[in-house]
Amino acid sequence: MPAVINFGANLNLAGNELQNVAMQNLAVAPSNPKVGQHYYNTADNLEYVWDGTNWVNIMSQGELLTFTAPLAKDDSTSTISVNYDTVVGTNTNYLVTSGAVKNAIDSALVGALKYQGTWVATSQSDYSSITLPVKKGYMYAVSGSGTVSGVEWNAGDYLVINKDIASTSSITSADVDKIDNTEASDIVRLNATQTLTNKTFDADDNTISDLTTSNFKSGVVVTEVGATGADTSIPTEQAVREAISALKMIVTNPALTSVGGICTWTISSTPAECTVSIYNVSTGQMVIADVTQGSNSITVKMNASDDISAGTYKAVIMG
Repeated sequence: MPAVINFGANLNLAGNELQNVAMQNLAVAPSNPKVGQHYYNTADNLEYVWDGTNWVNIMSQGELLTFTAPLAKDDSTSTISVNYDTVVGTNTNYLVTSGAVKNAIDSALVGALKYQGTWVATSQSDYSSITLPVKKGYMYAVSGSGTVSGVEWNAGDYLVINKDIASTSSITSADVDKIDNTEASDIVRLNATQTLTNKTFDADDNTISDLTTSNFKSGVVVTEVGATGADTSIPTEQAVREAISALKMIVTNPALTSVGGICTWTISSTPAECTVSIYNVSTGQMVIADVTQGSNSITVKMNASDDISAGTYKAVIMG
């Protein structure tokens, strides 16, 4: 065993290295230690330093840190422990386990839609093709088409599970809900050219623009007014004008001879029932005359002291 040299004073190496040094090896801590004294414990193979109160394991990184919740240090054993919860709560000084986090997320998502992939509806008689177990809120995009228990499924629909179902059970029609994304064949689109059938338009709240005669059903717009007329057709402006013209006669008087202060003008081939108005051709003023209607003629008598030249008056006959 090497000799022991005792120094009664501090040894100042003046910045030089202390090489190949070994701490004092002891099975138990030295008695009456001084602050900063080191020794190597041969029982647990750890180096310790006296901090004035305790022998501290200098190999423990925890001794170099200040610990606050959720970490805790036991100075007597130089160990570090973690304060944790197994459920997610409101404690700000505790950690929480991964299992608790998963359970909290699963609980929060109960009933929430969770996409599970595609379910093929073609040739299905039941829902056994969906892999069990399933959770409430599992959602499947439908491909193909088919009818299961009276429910029609088409591509674009979504099948949603409405309850938790174990692997030992089975899915029934009552366990699924349908999100119908199938467009009906007669759906009206905002921006599309479509033929509309059996639709009602509220003219008070809407405006129909660019409407032409070609937009009406065949036979609704007519170009000739019939003899009896119809409540199911609309005549064109030209048809109305021609119809009126057909009922209107305009004739001017021939030369008339005054007899006893009266000139008599007979108009032939008139309608059986009509109205007659007499006008002065040059002034356009209406003339008061005595008009007598026969079966197919009209007799006009006007007060006149002299003969009346041809074309002085015109008769407008409507009927």
